[in-house]
Amino acid sequence: MKSIQTMCWYQRTLLVLLILLKSLASNASQSRVNITKITELSKINTTALSVTLSEIIDPSLYVIVNFLVNGSQYSENTERADDSNQVFEFHLPSELPIYIEEIDLFVIVNILDAEGNKVMAGDAMLTMKKMDSRQVSIVGTDEFELGAYLRVNIGDLNSTVIGEETCIAKNSPCYYRADLPSLGNFKWCTSIQNQAVGGSETVSQCNEEVIPYKGTPGDDDPTLLLIDKDILTIIYKTNLTALEVLTLDPLSGDSWSNLTDITCAIETGQSCNVQVDVPESIMNVNFSIVHVDKEGYVDSSKIYPFEITPVELDYLYNGAVYMRWNSDIFSNYSIPVWDGLDPNNIKLELLVTCGSSEDVECFAYFVRLEENDIVGLHKEGEKNMVAVTVSPP
Repeated sequence: MKSIQTMCWYQRTLLVLLILLKSLASNASQSRVNITKITELSKINTTALSVTLSEIIDPSLYVIVNFLVNGSQYSENTERADDSNQVFEFHLPSELPIYIEEIDLFVIVNILDAEGNKVMAGDAMLTMKKMDSRQVSIVGTDEFELGAYLRVNIGDLNSTVIGEETCIAKNSPCYYRADLPSLGNFKWCTSIQNQAVGGSETVSQCNEEVIPYKGTPGDDDPTLLLIDKDILTIIYKTNLTALEVLTLDPLSGDSWSNLTDITCAIETGQSCNVQVDVPESIMNVNFSIVHVDKEGYVDSSKIYPFEITPVELDYLYNGAVYMRWNSDIFSNYSIPVWDGLDPNNIKLELLVTCGSSEDVECFAYFVRLEENDIVGLHKEGEKNMVAVTVSPP
């Protein structure tokens, strides 16, 4: 079996060399044009690629692409993919298994005048690995001005370029505001080695497919607990795989997150904690929660508004604590106390009724609390809760 595979490899290599030598011999007197980019296009019921050339081609000339895929030779007249006369589209035969993990692609571009004379030529010999469209997704919302982000997971690639932005392995996944002009039309590329003699050293392999926004179902909305404005605990009814969290300005959609540390660390099967960075003066914030599957790709996402009720702790004597907050509506409040980051580990709980048609100060009194206890404040009828850590001076 191994000898048969070796023989097939030699046959393909010999065929490529013969075509390359023939091309070089016929191109000796013609100008050279480099292939700078090969893009996998989003087409229905067909596999299409486009080649981007280093030169703008006169509209009166004809562009013909000869190509080999895994050793099989094909030829096709191309279509101009845009008005630049620099990008040309060609279709691969439907029987080609293009969507496999890796293909060997050898492309020869011949540019002819009206009489059929060759005036320019170029080639590229590449090993193209599958670019999984799941690597680039819109998350949070489908409304760009309200905080939609582009999430980029580069997978096994060294880096991915989107417009003018570059996501490298150590920063992956990368998040970008989806309405950034620098992202262009979201075409994403990676650089691969060109083994053709005389051509550019590398060619950009690109993909234009981006996974659209997929919202998290409403019946799976979590309970959010914000502790000291810097730790967010997310609690679900079902077990989690992995979550990533962006902290967003609800007015501009800009992120307040440290984008190198957005993974929510799972504490139990149904809850996780993530460091957030809410500015001290901010009382309203949006949390964009991204569900990630076991392979590291987006499963769903959603933006959750969070209204922050400021809570103050006054430390008295012998561990006594006086708790204050304001309310402009008559409400029932539960005030649980727990230690550690697990809100299910409740030591005690108070029930307080407070509020009026005007903004009034509400309070609760604890005879004794331990340092690092966490005191929560939950308003009846609401899903989320704020909390503060006991930290005597």
